[in-house]
Amino acid sequence: MNVQITILCENLVGRLKGLGEHGFSAFIETDQE
Repeated sequence: MNVQITILCENLVGRLKGLGEHGFSAFIETDQE
């Protein structure tokens, strides 16, 4: 369980760092849909 949570957090952090603000906005819009 802890490993899965850690991987999930790393994926989110990596996605935020990689995409930046514009990517974050797109991610939120996709999540809302």
